[in-house]
Amino acid sequence: MAARALLDNSGPDLTTASDSLTVARKLLVTQDVIELVLAALLIEADAKTDNNDRTVFEALVGKVVGLYRADDSDEVRESRRATFKAVNHRRVRFKHFGDLPEVWSTVREIGAATHEIEVLCERAIGIRLHQVDAVATLYNPDIASYLRDAEQARKEGCYQTSLERIARALSIAFWEYEALSAVAGVPDSEVALLLSGRGIDPASFISMQRFLPKIWSPFSEDVEFETRVFGHEANWSERNARFCWETALTVISRLQHASPIPQATDFYDEFVDVLTIVANPCIVTRIKGFGNGEEKMPRILMDAAPGETFVGRVKGFYGIRETRNDELNFEMNLLTASWIQLTRHSLQDGGYSPLFGVDELWFRASDVQISYQESAIAAGRRKFLEEQRRVEQVSDDERLT
Repeated sequence: MAARALLDNSGPDLTTASDSLTVARKLLVTQDVIELVLAALLIEADAKTDNNDRTVFEALVGKVVGLYRADDSDEVRESRRATFKAVNHRRVRFKHFGDLPEVWSTVREIGAATHEIEVLCERAIGIRLHQVDAVATLYNPDIASYLRDAEQARKEGCYQTSLERIARALSIAFWEYEALSAVAGVPDSEVALLLSGRGIDPASFISMQRFLPKIWSPFSEDVEFETRVFGHEANWSERNARFCWETALTVISRLQHASPIPQATDFYDEFVDVLTIVANPCIVTRIKGFGNGEEKMPRILMDAAPGETFVGRVKGFYGIRETRNDELNFEMNLLTASWIQLTRHSLQDGGYSPLFGVDELWFRASDVQISYQESAIAAGRRKFLEEQRRVEQVSDDERLT
């Protein structure tokens, strides 16, 4: 990345009409690029040089060219080594002795050395130096793919699509790098504060989250733009898409390199309650409807057999709910409660109450036994992490092979 940044900021391309000082400036930068890339390629091959400091550059050139041009002839390898040595020689003459480089030959040698660096990068990591960007530093290929798609969509003017791809990338990152309290598209200040401990700017994080659609997990098929809040076309602009892309890249980079901070997990992120009927007979009261003020809530009485189970979220109460605003029916500890309320229960379509409505099951505490089991979200997360470990193991085995 440092070499790519140097190359991008080294000034205009050289021509035979360039003046000597411009060529000299380019020569110094090119030599730095060569040394950085050769050192990186040596690390990539997990190799070392065993020479002293006086000959380290020549040793570096010989080692790297030998590694990545092993299939070429001796003549080709020697030619490539000579290319790098020629640039280094001209750099030494200028830097230490004040000899301005000859324009035509130096331009040709710089071009040849830059081309050779591109070839070596392609052989080592599959892409050329000019293709290396910040996304290439991301470990997870799915995250990198989504960010590249987001960048391409932004360049094509598809800003909504770009924001969706960014949210997908973040959703995977939050799960993989154990930032499980974060949800893509949810601007939570507490989450932003926690992530600041990993070097992430809270203000930028919250601003980015407001532009993004909600994606609750990497397994969510749909994205959810909150149209009546921030998820509308007035916020789908090139400037905002670029800001979100750059912020997301920073967030993901910091997460993948930071040590995870242990976070307490909410019970319902991992489990769901299970009520098992133990009484015979047992009458279950189902309160289902919208209710309004002090109106009595509509209710249905259902028979339940011993051994029958109901899944959802439990709370304990002193008495059964009568109205929507029943202040007398206060919540109690499950161990001392007379009545058990079950919400988000397994009889509901999708497990959630209708908007502004209620759908509750009520049981006498003595009629049921309370336990819990793994939630669908936790099972999905476990499956995702197991698959990631399997893919990583296959990759490790392939590298060893």
